[in-house]
Amino acid sequence: TITFSETLDEGFSPLASDFTVTRNAQTFTVESTQVIGDSVVLSFTEDLTEGALQIEYQPSGSLIRDIAGNALEIGFTQLIVSDGYIRSADIYIDRDGDDEADTSELVSGVTTDSFGQVILSDDTVGEHSIIIQNGIDVSTGVRNEIQLTAPSGYSVVNPFTTLVDEIFSSNEDKTLEEAEAELVETLGIELSEGQELSSYDPFSDDSDSGFANLQANIVVASVLALSSDESGTQQEVLSTFASKIVEEETLTLDSAFIAEVLNDAEVESDLIIQVRDAVDTINTAEDKQALIVKQAEALDKIAPGAPDLKLDVKSNSGKSDSDALTNDEDPKVKVLLDTKTTDGAAVAEGDKLEFFDGDTRIAEKDYILTR
Repeated sequence: TITFSETLDEGFSPLASDFTVTRNAQTFTVESTQVIGDSVVLSFTEDLTEGALQIEYQPSGSLIRDIAGNALEIGFTQLIVSDGYIRSADIYIDRDGDDEADTSELVSGVTTDSFGQVILSDDTVGEHSIIIQNGIDVSTGVRNEIQLTAPSGYSVVNPFTTLVDEIFSSNEDKTLEEAEAELVETLGIELSEGQELSSYDPFSDDSDSGFANLQANIVVASVLALSSDESGTQQEVLSTFASKIVEEETLTLDSAFIAEVLNDAEVESDLIIQVRDAVDTINTAEDKQALIVKQAEALDKIAPGAPDLKLDVKSNSGKSDSDALTNDEDPKVKVLLDTKTTDGAAVAEGDKLEFFDGDTRIAEKDYILTR
């Protein structure tokens, strides 16, 4: 379902053939479209499981229209922003090409959802790079401290695309395709047949090589995030990282190499030790969930906010809705958790909810939050 900001004319459904929907190298066939209220609903030939999707729309026939008759004549792309998936991110279009997120370049009123998805029209992006700042990694609950970028034409924005963008913009003699090839070959990223880095989402890759690719992606993300503690250091680390990729034929993203990058970037020794230890921890993970946990351990320094407790209406026998008093011997209590804040205190998938009777923890009531 693609939701618009106003009610649409249900008499004009876009052509199914005008949509291209993919998840990494897998293409989904749009069988039909239907306009309902403010949304365009796509139906697929294949079974579609939950997860982030790349969607491209290029109008060629029947145009989407609002009820006033205004037609959508420009295409759009749904991109995926991830470290893990990043929600509530700020999106900038680098129109002046200075690799900085200027206030005038902010795409106002547009942000990413809980799968890191955001729709941008073709005329908004043009031929410019995309810059992402802020937001929350929904996997770890950690505030995004990285400036992520991607070249024009990409449908994903992640640590890999940020390195490609840095290699491309820093080496005038290299084409974008050559910058991509440098990264893939030097870091040993294995892509499925037909897969391109410009649309590759490591977080949804379930192939045999998917885990190793995701681990490399998370190492890069964690190094850049931890380097944000010092002003200007993150960009210097990114630049040094990109230079190493161009200079070397192969690299292993272990703590020794990362320490070399940080030394060359003139990072303080205490921070080098912290980053090196984090990389060692992340590289011990043996599956995707362990990767998420170890990244959270390395980066998450803010505890989730305390939940609010509220009596269910049927159990609320007190004089007011806020006194939390009841004579119900088996009351129902709602636990209200903050999932929206962007300061790092929102709960995330995988957080544990514990219950106590006074000072005694009721272990059998422990609950791990899921999406």
